[in-house]
Amino acid sequence: MWLFIGTLNSPAAAGKVAIHVQSGNWLALRKMLGQPLDESFSYGNRTIFILWRSGVPTVISPSQLKVGDRISIRIRAPRVDSLQQAQLVPASHIGDHEPHTPS
Repeated sequence: MWLFIGTLNSPAAAGKVAIHVQSGNWLALRKMLGQPLDESFSYGNRTIFILWRSGVPTVISPSQLKVGDRISIRIRAPRVDSLQQAQLVPASHIGDHEPHTPS
């Protein structure tokens, strides 16, 4: 699994979501070496979009993602794929996370 975390750059449209990558898992970040931090990823009919509010998940549509939101993208692609190949694989899960607020 590839995991990318960042902020949404533009509204999700035409099967693509663009983020400014800020974090991720080892596999994703290793493949990001030497690449721009602004990347776009594919989504499809089977992609699950979830909005997290106060620790409670709610299924949403891609149009409900807001520019500037903290987004996590999970892609199931072979480890040997390049970043460009993984970007063409529709994400399995895209999570919209509300910002952390101090208690």
